[in-house]
Amino acid sequence: MRGLTEIYREFRPIIWVLWMVAAARLAMDTNTDNEKPAYMMSVYAGSAILFLYNGITGAMDHIGWKRLLLGALTVAVMCWMIPNTIAYTVAQFAGWTHGRFYVDPQDTEPGEVKEELGNSKSRAASPADTAVGKVASGVMMGGLTTLAGAVWCLVTASLLLGVPMALRRRRG
Repeated sequence: MRGLTEIYREFRPIIWVLWMVAAARLAMDTNTDNEKPAYMMSVYAGSAILFLYNGITGAMDHIGWKRLLLGALTVAVMCWMIPNTIAYTVAQFAGWTHGRFYVDPQDTEPGEVKEELGNSKSRAASPADTAVGKVASGVMMGGLTTLAGAVWCLVTASLLLGVPMALRRRRG
């Protein structure tokens, strides 16, 4: 447990900044106009910028590869699972079907089977009928985005933090 506390302490500034990005994104999601350039702001882009900054400055050179990879997974859980579970649950209760919560009307027709896989344009689950279903849908979407966030964090942290760290250690 002590190791996870230390990893969290190392990555806490990154996690806090990404929470602010996620909160700003949720605030923007209340608006149905998705054509604004600000919608390009995401936790994905924010994490890459923060990893690149720390990689260039060498601010995290003192941590090893194991702690770097565990830290990347911690960032994924803290910055994808928690904010997205909240966002998708709020969207379920608010009935949002725009932007990242878009639901293709063709996907909601009962009894219709899609002939082609991948024919759906939906980006989220249809609003559930019950409160438990809405929470379950939000948790499911939070979990799925955590998987994508974990892959993203592992790759970008390895490339943008780990490679510069290894090169600096090799030089001296």
